[in-house]
Amino acid sequence: MAEGQKGLLVRPVAPEGLGTHPNATLLEPRRVLLDTNILLDYLDARRAKHSLARELVHAALGAGMALAAAASSYKDMYYILRRSLKDEVGARGLIRGLIECVPITAVDLRAADLTPAIASDEPDFEDGLVRQVAERERLVAIVTRDAAAFAGSPVPSFDPHEFLELLS
Repeated sequence: MAEGQKGLLVRPVAPEGLGTHPNATLLEPRRVLLDTNILLDYLDARRAKHSLARELVHAALGAGMALAAAASSYKDMYYILRRSLKDEVGARGLIRGLIECVPITAVDLRAADLTPAIASDEPDFEDGLVRQVAERERLVAIVTRDAAAFAGSPVPSFDPHEFLELLS
């Protein structure tokens, strides 16, 4: 991916003639999809990348980005958290807290997403679904610890460190 593409993510350029209008950045919505692994890291303090995920989410929100997650990620998070915590109520509580406290828009999966997702070149079906949702919703980036999984997507993918660099 070209360096210029990354620059557009965090430093949108106003169209010619707009100048430095105070709302120029609103022309680029900067909607970013967080992959399931980032959300799990954010929720579970026992995970090695927990602090990094919290820093990333807070920095992105502070930069005025609109965060999104595939609705299917919530199901996957519940399953993983329930197994790792061995606690149904605790897993639901963590996800409830995320839904109620962190402004992340859940992006619905549609029936029309299934065929492109299964035909995609992502290493697994879940990644294909995430890619399809990001493409359909015209999101500007996917933030994931598995950025290589989305190498074939027209939506650029970033690992958390790389994305934090772009925000600074």
